[in-house]
Amino acid sequence: MIQLNVTQLWALVAGGPIAMVLTVLVGILINNAVGKSNMAGLKSEIQRVEGILTSELKRAEGELKSEVKRIEGELKSELKRIEGVLGAKIDALTVRIKALEDEIHSPLVKR
Repeated sequence: MIQLNVTQLWALVAGGPIAMVLTVLVGILINNAVGKSNMAGLKSEIQRVEGILTSELKRAEGELKSEVKRIEGELKSELKRIEGVLGAKIDALTVRIKALEDEIHSPLVKR
């Protein structure tokens, strides 16, 4: 039979739990390192996607501004055309009304 002294007995009894605690601590450290690595990769990916979205939004904003300016120009042109047509019709009506007023107020005209 093997004779163990007190130190050897305590080492034998405490060795199993200590080994398990050390295994758990090493696992936690490894998991923490992997988690940090994954977080760094995720942060990098988020920044890349954010950059892409920002550039796409700026491109879309530029296209929208250009389209709004184009439509604004077309609307201004159309409004000027309509204003010209209406102005000409008002001028024609003014001439006709003036002629009718002159006819009514003219002393030479008899009814």
